[in-house]
Amino acid sequence: MPPANAGNAIARPRIFVLKDDPTRSLNVIDTCRELGCDIVGPERNLSPHVMELASNAHVDVAVVQLVLQNTSCDPVIWAFLDRGVPVLICSALMANAVRRTYPGAEVLRERYSREELCLALNRLLLSSERSRALA
Repeated sequence: MPPANAGNAIARPRIFVLKDDPTRSLNVIDTCRELGCDIVGPERNLSPHVMELASNAHVDVAVVQLVLQNTSCDPVIWAFLDRGVPVLICSALMANAVRRTYPGAEVLRERYSREELCLALNRLLLSSERSRALA
């Protein structure tokens, strides 16, 4: 599958957002837009549509809340990771435990600052760019 920006050198990075808290979702969206990114979603619950996006959408980075309404987002996270899409997992759990479960994913513990979010997104966007350059 071609990268999200294949064939368009000036395309803006596309970030998928899956968070159920509207305020936190808006904070992520605002930060992504400030970094010059387009948003895919935002989505607020697990649905067949979300799984379709996770399996097929052209995105550069996915931002996913680990648990939505007491349901694990495990299938969504793995769908992105299996496709080589960098994933930023937002979780109330300890970051080390989440990293062990999802090797290669970036983890932010809930109540993260805007600066922490920016740094994590920048790392993942750089990772995504490097992957495209090697393809």
